[in-house]
Amino acid sequence: MPLSIFKIKNLGKVKPTIVTLQLVDHSFTYQKGIIEDVLVKVDKFIFPRDFIVLDI
Repeated sequence: MPLSIFKIKNLGKVKPTIVTLQLVDHSFTYQKGIIEDVLVKVDKFIFPRDFIVLDI
């Protein structure tokens, strides 16, 4: 999830992480953190999901 969307949605606190991701174009991006147990509704079902927040 992009950091800008996270700020708009105000989904709670982000747990810090120390993970670096290498993208397809060989550039690197760093996680801002992880949001745990966000409820996502799909049709009539609700699932808890974890999202990784990236500053892209």
